[in-house]
Amino acid sequence: MQNIFIFQVFIEFLVFSVSLILLRGLLKKFKVEKFVLKIILFPLIIFVIGFILRLSGDQSLIDTGFFLTGYSLIFIYLLMGLGFMLGQIKYWKVKVK
Repeated sequence: MQNIFIFQVFIEFLVFSVSLILLRGLLKKFKVEKFVLKIILFPLIIFVIGFILRLSGDQSLIDTGFFLTGYSLIFIYLLMGLGFMLGQIKYWKVKVK
């Protein structure tokens, strides 16, 4: 059972690493700042940690894992909403107090 957990965690970190490399290459091609990469990777990191906790088998860690995975999804929705709002403000050149 312990070997399966270690294998699952290894696969998650492998997928995370490949995602990091691909995102970094894409953002570098478009000359986007590193801060944007950190903002994009934050929900992915939180999701991976939450999913690892969900695999642990301990009920309290599983609950925390569900919270973290849910939080990462909410964070993505907030970023999208904020991006849409800031895009509209910039497009219409509206001053926000």
